[in-house]
Amino acid sequence: MTLKIGGIVLDAEDPQKLAEFWSAATGFAIGFTSEAFAQLETDDSIGHFFFIKVPEGKSAKNRCHIDYEIAADSKAEIERLQEIGAVHVADHRMDDGFEWTVMQDPEGNEFCVSQSHS
Repeated sequence: MTLKIGGIVLDAEDPQKLAEFWSAATGFAIGFTSEAFAQLETDDSIGHFFFIKVPEGKSAKNRCHIDYEIAADSKAEIERLQEIGAVHVADHRMDDGFEWTVMQDPEGNEFCVSQSHS
């Protein structure tokens, strides 16, 4: 037996606000929401995308994060993400030329953006 990803869950101070950011970032529509919970309507590739209200704020670097690949201009995408509320953290480049940008969503959750090489 092997594991299948059932979904991605992000703790949130404001699930609705965080769902609105990620909906704008990914293009997934907002599904069910309540004061304590929000869900994005995703395709089958990642399972569900949930935002759960927690009492404490984020206090340290994520031990796990999401990497996003884009097929188009990564600089333009990074600018778009900043316009909708993301924060640019750092740019990285490996010796082989692979580049990625570390960003944070409006509640400080880290994620990375790189240009697809496929």
